[in-house]
Amino acid sequence: MVNQDEQSLKSWIHPKLRKVTKYGQQNLVGALKHVKFQDIGNRIELEMEGPTADKVVVESRLYGDFNRHNILTALAVGGLFDLSMDQMANGIKSYVPDNNRSQVLQVGSHSIYLDAYNANPTSMHLAIDFFKRLSAVHKVIVLGDMLELGAWSSSAHTELIQLCLAEPSFDRIIFIGPIFMESLRELGLKNGRVTAVSHIRGFIDRGGLSSMPSSHILLKGSRKMQLEGLVHEFRQNLD
Repeated sequence: MVNQDEQSLKSWIHPKLRKVTKYGQQNLVGALKHVKFQDIGNRIELEMEGPTADKVVVESRLYGDFNRHNILTALAVGGLFDLSMDQMANGIKSYVPDNNRSQVLQVGSHSIYLDAYNANPTSMHLAIDFFKRLSAVHKVIVLGDMLELGAWSSSAHTELIQLCLAEPSFDRIIFIGPIFMESLRELGLKNGRVTAVSHIRGFIDRGGLSSMPSSHILLKGSRKMQLEGLVHEFRQNLD
């Protein structure tokens, strides 16, 4: 199966491959004809339409443009296995993300967007783009090091630093990890919105969590950075 809406995948289709199922937002298989996506607050809503123009509207528990492709692929697989539109709608509606992937957690008065299972330049950019567009009074972005990038590591981290600094809606920008810290040193950057520490413990020990007003907080970093530990700290502060 190949998502035709993702341009980068088209070159992977070898002309000699047989039984290749192509799908896209306007060209689904099985019980669905097409699907429309819309952001409703911090959730993705989808309108599913069948071949007889019957429609079902579903609010998922996922956020961000990057998850639209994931939902689309799930619908394509469901269609391939002849699931009905109602079955697919119920599956999307009932799915609750976990394992530090695309989770939205309400901790006290804070809304936390936890995506700390892994990170690379592409996923970081997509997460930041989502957070930039999010309508919220106070926004705090917490990024952890991206690992295993080799020669591209320094430039990739520097690019993310500059991207975050260029966004005025981010009240606080927190970088966690030695790679981010080194990139900041090389930039010679001093900015009141920015905090940089080598590990989450350093940020916690500074009392950075207790001073935050009610905020929307994005946590995104590589698995080794263990950014989910900040969620545990939030919860402990509320006890």
